[in-house]
Amino acid sequence: MMTTFMEEFRETREQYKQQFQQLTQINSTLQEENNNMKKELIAKLDAIINMMTTFMEEFRETREQYKQQFQQLTQINSTLQEENNNMKKELIDLKQRIDKIEQEKRRNNLIVTGMKLKHHGNPKEEIENFVKTHLKLDIKMKKAYAIGERA
Repeated sequence: MMTTFMEEFRETREQYKQQFQQLTQINSTLQEENNNMKKELIAKLDAIINMMTTFMEEFRETREQYKQQFQQLTQINSTLQEENNNMKKELIDLKQRIDKIEQEKRRNNLIVTGMKLKHHGNPKEEIENFVKTHLKLDIKMKKAYAIGERA
């Protein structure tokens, strides 16, 4: 009995020894795979960090460029608004000057309606003669124009 027990013990011990060696080999393989996976993961994380760093730098540069462009556009807009306001003021001034010139031009004008002029006659002479004959006034006109149809 003792021999069988010893034989069984040796066999069991040998089986455990083989299983332990197998488990040790499996553990070593798993540790190596785990280390390789860690290295790959670290490399991928480093690549992602580098990409994010590059992205952030480009984003900052782009943001700064847009900020400068916005400032330039704001300045241009301000300048254009000022020019527009100046032009509006100048337009108002020019309109007032034109109105004044037109009023001065019309100041000494006289419009005669209902007077029949000769077809090819000189309107200036005809009006001067008409005023001299009917109103007994001697006038000096610079110009005379016929408006509408002639008789």
